[in-house]
Amino acid sequence: MIDDVLLGCTTLVKMKEIGRGLFSRVYEKNNRALKCIRPGAQRPPHNFARELAILQEVKGHHPNIVSLLDHYEERDPFDSSDDEMWGDSGQVFTKQQVLVFNYYPYTLEDLAKGYHKAIFPTLIEPGGDTMRNKFPEEKAIEIITAVASGLEYIHQEGIIHRDIKPENIMFKTKDSEPVLIDFGVSWKDGGSEKADEKITDVGTGVWRAPELLFGIRGYDDKVDIWSLGCILAYLLTRNGKPFFSNEVQDGVSDLRLVADIFEKLGTPSAKTWPEVACVPAFESMNFSETQGNGLSLLRGTQKSKDILQEMLKYSAHKRASAADVVELSRTN
Repeated sequence: MIDDVLLGCTTLVKMKEIGRGLFSRVYEKNNRALKCIRPGAQRPPHNFARELAILQEVKGHHPNIVSLLDHYEERDPFDSSDDEMWGDSGQVFTKQQVLVFNYYPYTLEDLAKGYHKAIFPTLIEPGGDTMRNKFPEEKAIEIITAVASGLEYIHQEGIIHRDIKPENIMFKTKDSEPVLIDFGVSWKDGGSEKADEKITDVGTGVWRAPELLFGIRGYDDKVDIWSLGCILAYLLTRNGKPFFSNEVQDGVSDLRLVADIFEKLGTPSAKTWPEVACVPAFESMNFSETQGNGLSLLRGTQKSKDILQEMLKYSAHKRASAADVVELSRTN
């Protein structure tokens, strides 16, 4: 074990919780992040064995991909519902797996919010935006390029991350290199989840690719590129809100997200998005025809818009690869 102070149920209880997922908790101790997972409670697409295998494979191979420092089995002091193991005192605890990483204090969402500036109250129009986004375009492109470089590596290894979002891009300092974390729902070529029968209930909210929204199970690693493009667009919006919206009066809606994507990028056709032409959900919907000029509403120069134009194509076959994104950002 890398550090005895990290181990033991009693120590874990005293640690600071810094994050929580459906089947995991994340703690910080001594500049380490401990992700505690109960495999027995997991449901697809969450898969601890696959996550661990991927982390062991990519460990130390790319500076923009998180490196696993250690992992071990621990007893969970919070639950005793299944996967039981006995403690020294005879008390029953639930088994959990612990993944140990370096601790990164900042997410990309933290950095983004730091550039959101409040509009002076007297200048706010009725129902208008209350914030202005000042995130520097050059910094946004640098971050996206670094993450794309990491994606290029994992994609070459047959891995799809499947949950690219600002909260999964971490920083040691506000000016350090970004590090992509959380491979909890990632897909690996050759695993039990077949390539043409992948789970589509992956990704998060407004960062999800359209092929996931329409249930196209044979998707590929371009879903990561779409999500990364959404993040670049988010960093360049004028009001500091995500570029695409899924908000409805009583919550969020995938249908609302689809409509907003079509409105901003133009309504797709069988020519611009051949993969969806025979999908029943697409054929049964009637969307108003729009040309889409959403990218023109973003801040920044033509360079960032050209990059986004390639990252946010409907057809995965025409969408930029991770290597393309790196090349575009360096040559434009």
